[in-house]
Amino acid sequence: MLQLFEYELPFQTAFKTGVSEYKTRKGVLLHYRDNNLDFLSEASPLPGFSKESIDKVLKSLTDQKKWIEEFLDGNLDLQSIRELINIKELNLPSIQFGISFLSLSVLAKREGKTVYELLDKGTPKKILINDVIGHSTTPEMKRDIESSIKKGFNVLKIKAPYPLNDLPSLIGSIHKQYPDIKFRMDANQSWPRSELRKIFSLLNHLPIEYIEEPCPISDLSELEKIQSESNLPIALDESISTIPRLKKVLNLYPKLVLIIKPMLLGNILKIHETISQFRSNSKQIVVTTMLESKIGRSMTASTAFLIGDPEMRHGLHTGHLLADDLLPDFIIENGSIQNLQPNPCTDSFSQIKTSYLKKLR
Repeated sequence: MLQLFEYELPFQTAFKTGVSEYKTRKGVLLHYRDNNLDFLSEASPLPGFSKESIDKVLKSLTDQKKWIEEFLDGNLDLQSIRELINIKELNLPSIQFGISFLSLSVLAKREGKTVYELLDKGTPKKILINDVIGHSTTPEMKRDIESSIKKGFNVLKIKAPYPLNDLPSLIGSIHKQYPDIKFRMDANQSWPRSELRKIFSLLNHLPIEYIEEPCPISDLSELEKIQSESNLPIALDESISTIPRLKKVLNLYPKLVLIIKPMLLGNILKIHETISQFRSNSKQIVVTTMLESKIGRSMTASTAFLIGDPEMRHGLHTGHLLADDLLPDFIIENGSIQNLQPNPCTDSFSQIKTSYLKKLR
């Protein structure tokens, strides 16, 4: 039996995009029951990032609910899950991710395996994660950085819109005090192309792991020139919005740092196979959430184990941005998640905080 719910969770502080701000995170929860086992998944586009809207996701899932239920009840195998991408009525990326991961979890349980074993991976013991430092005043950022370090994080992603102001000197002073700490700079495409060389000169000597999306990139051929102007690696995030785009970047730039948002890309098997085709060792692949509920974050964390670089930190520490959640957050110790589930979509529906749910027909 399949049930669909819309959820709405409050943010700690309003989530701001370039055009609006949101006080709550909305998404769709999928609850499938099979032989007295609960399976939970979600499909949750994020305004300002996803091309599809929550209304489109709600309509598509409710319209196709009977078909999805029959699909899950049927004879699942990897090929049938892979071919979900061909179902026109379910071609929205967040839906593809939600249903494909749900199907994979159901198949794994029926075969007495874990999702990881189905895809020839071992059992995850822990997932390394980074912390995120928001853009604010220099004293506030210094306080937040030191707080993260005390919690055991040694890789910090810093929101770095243009102009940088005192940020380079702040990172320099933190480096002197904590020489083992590394930083990731998230420019969010805000740095002027004409100013890149000057900005890079302020950062090249600092312990920066990579610079994420420094400026808008209309053509991938620009990457060569941008990279040549910096001693620091460049990472792509917003520029990878589809699986065909991901495949192209993997093919053209085999060593580039790529930041993957599974809820933005779609079918988990297609994501896995696309990356495996070009990077069998998953080097330089970082996986991040899209501020989903704990259910979506569990799916994303499992994706990080399946396709992410095991030596790099992943962007999974976002649960604290919500004032409340459907399920308790991960156990995080020394900058890593310790309690990754063997089958990420398997959970007890009775533990869900149903006050945040609205049942769909």
